[in-house]
Amino acid sequence: MYYYPNGKLQGREYWEEGVLMDSAFYFYQNGALEKKGVYEDGQYSGCWLYYYEQGTLFRFVNYLKGLPEGKTKVLNENGIRVQEGFYKKGMEDGEWKFYNDEGNLTMSGAYTEGKRSGIWYRYDRKGNKKTMRLKN
Repeated sequence: MYYYPNGKLQGREYWEEGVLMDSAFYFYQNGALEKKGVYEDGQYSGCWLYYYEQGTLFRFVNYLKGLPEGKTKVLNENGIRVQEGFYKKGMEDGEWKFYNDEGNLTMSGAYTEGKRSGIWYRYDRKGNKKTMRLKN
């Protein structure tokens, strides 16, 4: 465990033979949980949860061997989804969707190995989609 200069807990980690292992918890200076997850062989593993300072969930990211892998989702401070997509070997890959703060879809498209690919769309307030031009 280690602490902020004000004496509040900053983080709690578990070490085995000099390597981070098992559950870890990190906190904001006000004592609220910032993020939590598991280490395996010193690397992020499984689902890590990240929180806003007032305590609501900010995002979740799945990890494999320290790199983002699989589905991820980002929420605004009101708990409304604002982004979701997939990672493969630490890079954006597959379909991604972006939403406004009310949860309405505003943009969607795909990534291949961390780069935008294929056709991307913008959505108006009524949900009608329009093709976007991608800049290289």
